[in-house]
Amino acid sequence: MTIPTHLLGDISPEVFLRDYWQKKPLLIKNAISHFIDPLSPEELAGLACEPDINSRIIIEKDGATPWQVKHGPFVDDDFINTPDTHWTLLVQDVNRVIPELACLLDFFRFVPDWRLDDIMVSYAPEHGSVGPHIDNYDVFLLQGMGRRRWQVNTGEVSNDDLIPGLDLRILKSFEAEQEWVLEPGDMLYLPPRVQHYGVALEDCLTYSVGFHAPERSELLADLAGWLAQQEKTNPRYSDSDLSLPDHAGEIDKKSLQRVRDLMGSYDIDDTEFTKWFGSFATANGQANEFTEKSFNECMGYWQQQGWLMRNPSCRFAYAMLDNLILLFVNGQIASLPLEEKQAVISLCDRHNIPYADVASQCETTSLAALWQDWYESGYISEPYDE
Repeated sequence: MTIPTHLLGDISPEVFLRDYWQKKPLLIKNAISHFIDPLSPEELAGLACEPDINSRIIIEKDGATPWQVKHGPFVDDDFINTPDTHWTLLVQDVNRVIPELACLLDFFRFVPDWRLDDIMVSYAPEHGSVGPHIDNYDVFLLQGMGRRRWQVNTGEVSNDDLIPGLDLRILKSFEAEQEWVLEPGDMLYLPPRVQHYGVALEDCLTYSVGFHAPERSELLADLAGWLAQQEKTNPRYSDSDLSLPDHAGEIDKKSLQRVRDLMGSYDIDDTEFTKWFGSFATANGQANEFTEKSFNECMGYWQQQGWLMRNPSCRFAYAMLDNLILLFVNGQIASLPLEEKQAVISLCDRHNIPYADVASQCETTSLAALWQDWYESGYISEPYDE
């Protein structure tokens, strides 16, 4: 895709990745010129009332406790009873349900798709905030309507610096090193664990484009599950050489050695490791059906429109091996011949796909069945009306 020249200000994506990504904050004034909010505060509140939407209301004061967190789904009275100021509504995964926000993600594809988490949208009246805090991921904070003051500090912090007993990672103390006021279309990039504090100066909407960074323990746990599924013989622990124990309550050295021998040293080949990680990296995608038309009916509709859209809540990725290409969709794996390389790359590189490309791919034996499966699983959808 073509990245707007102004999205990162006067610097190129290459310079941004080299000098700023996971290194230091960057303020970009007028990152998206004439930015128009794709939804209103009232529409955001409506989403927060939906049962399958992850949402929170954070009340700094005048709640049951300081920094009270209330989880959705909400009802109208929850918003009627909020204080006049000092509260914030946070709604996750809004890109799943607002197609215009899904299209916004195309601007950030200088970072691999598998790293993307979601777009969270927050609304706050004057003085609304979630307090000075840290996050464990990279985030771009795009300002919509209104203005918000952001203060940051790049000093290192630990969990001991957080206020205990809260549902939020709020810092006990905070001293600003830098301060900016963001207006509509301005954007602030923050690396992981940079202290930041945003306060609404008036009613405002902020769009947080977050990037997932899995912890090692998360990777190890998932890899262990993957390896367990690949076991063919699955031998059990055995101790036919067992001798009378000195103490029944002891796990002795011989027992520990038998477990070590049973576990072995896993020598994971490149193919299995790639399959596991591709499945892991795309597993969080969600499939929402947009239409009840049959696949053939939609093919006719797409032909008239000239293009179709991948479901914005689904995750697509691929990996190249020596003799095949692996395509991952929402954790599922398809092994395809290298002849399909360009088709797979084109699929994963674009959210909106020309009908001619799909029609051509449906004539091949390796992709034809996949397109119908994806449609029936809700991984692709008809275009939204502009």
